[in-house]
Amino acid sequence: MLGAAIALPAWPRGFWILGAVAIVASQAVIFSSWRDARFGTAANALVLLGVIEVSRGQAHRSS
Repeated sequence: MLGAAIALPAWPRGFWILGAVAIVASQAVIFSSWRDARFGTAANALVLLGVIEVSRGQAHRSS
């Protein structure tokens, strides 16, 4: 997820790809330790909303 944050100013049109990959990887780790880490899903959901919102804003600026 840090990589996506760093990529946002450098690669605004494609940073969301890194964000999506990070969220999927994080969720996979959460599923493997569900009992201990299930609340990480809420954090991933918030990050996902942020990635979607910023990518939508980028799409509007580029059109």
